[in-house]
Amino acid sequence: MNRSVLITALVFMAIGCAGAVDRVGKDGSNGGSSGSSGSSGGGDPEGDVVPGSCNIEPLDGTRACVPGLAKANAPITIKMETTGCSSTCGGTFTEPCEVSVSGDVVTLKASVKRCQLKEPKPCPAVCEVPQIDCTIPPLAAGSYRVKLVGEIVNSESAPRQLVVAANGDASSCTFPNNGTPPPIVASDYANTCTSANDCLAVVTGDVCGVCQCPNAAIAKSSSEKYEADVRASQSVCRSEGTASCAPCETTTPACVNGKCVLN
Repeated sequence: MNRSVLITALVFMAIGCAGAVDRVGKDGSNGGSSGSSGSSGGGDPEGDVVPGSCNIEPLDGTRACVPGLAKANAPITIKMETTGCSSTCGGTFTEPCEVSVSGDVVTLKASVKRCQLKEPKPCPAVCEVPQIDCTIPPLAAGSYRVKLVGEIVNSESAPRQLVVAANGDASSCTFPNNGTPPPIVASDYANTCTSANDCLAVVTGDVCGVCQCPNAAIAKSSSEKYEADVRASQSVCRSEGTASCAPCETTTPACVNGKCVLN
């Protein structure tokens, strides 16, 4: 298994990491075919906005969830986080998410409408990070890369991968309540075997760390479920920067007394 995990940008600011970085173009140039979806914001309150005072500004994407295994040929709704603050009381309104699909690349673009209010309203001191619902049009079975306009992408990070399959059962995803994905637990997967060929070395626990080595073994029959869970978890990991990773110790999955173990 690849020891590099998905490294996303921090919510409140983009951090330049060691190694080359790339920012998805502001024009969403990776997206060709059109698509548009719902928003977490709302319309302007009737009569509150000064006519002609509104401007549309782009918001840099910071992270987005992906379902573990999405259903083919059906719309997929995911959450995207961006920089900035969301506060309609100050005349700031989150615009609908713009979605474009070009080949195997899905590009999500966020923007905000800033308007002058006729009567300024007091705003809470707490900044709410915008979370936007993005609906991706039905996709054929396959593997897609999800890119966010404005996101800082480190050269060592794994791509945000969306796998769509006929047997997929997910049509949406959300961020964990506490912001951190739950750990991967080996006991959630089958581990019965008749030989070592039935076993697979995997990483369990916190899959958001920058240096990962196999620390458990499961049955290969559970590999699809395991890989889907890791994709979903890594897609919402927050950035921890980069690190020089030492080589992993040599480990070999084995079948002992009918159970997969790591030697």
